[in-house]
Amino acid sequence: MDTASFLPWLLVAVLMFWSVGAYNRLVRLRNAILRGFAPVDQHFEARHALLRQQIELLSASMPGRDVQALHAACAQADTARLAAKRQPGSADTINSLRLTLQILAQARSRFPFEHPAALAQQLAACEHALQFALVQFNHAVTEYNAALAQFPAAWLGAMFGFRSAGPL
Repeated sequence: MDTASFLPWLLVAVLMFWSVGAYNRLVRLRNAILRGFAPVDQHFEARHALLRQQIELLSASMPGRDVQALHAACAQADTARLAAKRQPGSADTINSLRLTLQILAQARSRFPFEHPAALAQQLAACEHALQFALVQFNHAVTEYNAALAQFPAAWLGAMFGFRSAGPL
């Protein structure tokens, strides 16, 4: 076998191994996104439990439409969280969650929270832990999207249905 006939086979083998490696990297990074959303979901769930307590205190002290709006925003964010939990790699569900969290933040900003200090401290600690988990999740998303933009991963991603993920 001469060099001229061996070279194309060598090139095909190298390209095939490179493609398999790129595919495995995409799968590993997509799984990192799924694993990275678990603590985010856990902290969201804990925060929503604390927010429900806050809403109960607010509705007892100042009943009105603003408290109902806060309750509705909390329920909407919880629904979006559950959808994102099912598909944390989907940019659409993550964007939906991000929007509902902005609505919830606006609804929460209308209420000065001056109720028990223990609840305020728990909520602040939960928010801090949530921010840390969000940084970790967004890092995994950024790494996945960067890998998906490289050759041959971009070609493989299109062929095997890998889609870019959305940061929170």
